[in-house]
Amino acid sequence: MNERRWKSVGMRRVVTGLAAALGLALAVGCTRPPTEPSSVATPTPMPVKPAIEAIIHPEQISAELDPVLAKASEDLGCPDGMAGIPAGSVDTKWTVTPGGDVADRGEARPVEAFCIDRYEYPNERMALPRAKVNYIEAVELCRKAGKRLCREDEWELACAGPAARAYSYGVEKDPWRCNTDGVDTGSDEFLAPSGSHPGCRNAYGVYDLNGNLSEWVDKRVNGNGAVVRGGTMWRAEYGQSCYSRHRHGTTERWVDDGFRCCADPPASEP
Repeated sequence: MNERRWKSVGMRRVVTGLAAALGLALAVGCTRPPTEPSSVATPTPMPVKPAIEAIIHPEQISAELDPVLAKASEDLGCPDGMAGIPAGSVDTKWTVTPGGDVADRGEARPVEAFCIDRYEYPNERMALPRAKVNYIEAVELCRKAGKRLCREDEWELACAGPAARAYSYGVEKDPWRCNTDGVDTGSDEFLAPSGSHPGCRNAYGVYDLNGNLSEWVDKRVNGNGAVVRGGTMWRAEYGQSCYSRHRHGTTERWVDDGFRCCADPPASEP
């Protein structure tokens, strides 16, 4: 009995000693300071993108209209919301090169002075222009506004100006000027408010002739067709200069087709 008791006591002492040693080891392990990493990864700085990309071309916002042309426009006495375009001329035919230059000009055809809406219909600054409208509807909407659909020669003179430039804003294409860089998705998601591209204007203060929507003009072709002028928010294959021209049926509605209205200046009325 004594021998068994001493063996039992001895075993308890051994177990107790092992538990104490294990507890000490754990305590030391918990209080040991963490090992420093051999190296610390430095984050790569990310480039900062400008919040407003228009600041790349600030001259678009601060540019003033040509004072001589602006005075000639004002003298025509056009109604509010319309710009006066002095009499001029357009070419009877032309060829547009891939770079947007105009070659092989024909004889000049005179164009009488007229008034033209500053923005695409409904002619309201920062409003979305009317898209998906056909030629017949465009003619009627202009009539209801007391105006008329712009004639093709009028539209071209307003866009190209007296110097017959390839773009309403200059002789070379500037992709930042107008709303022309959208992706052809078949929807109007890239349509921009009228006048929201301040550099996309002619010398008389008419906006978006080279972008946003192509515009119906009062020119019938091939029986049931009518002409559409200017560039769009996409469809670069149609061209985006003042000499870009294609046609649709008069009852067709396209997501990138719109219009603006013209009128005779008050000074020319009897």
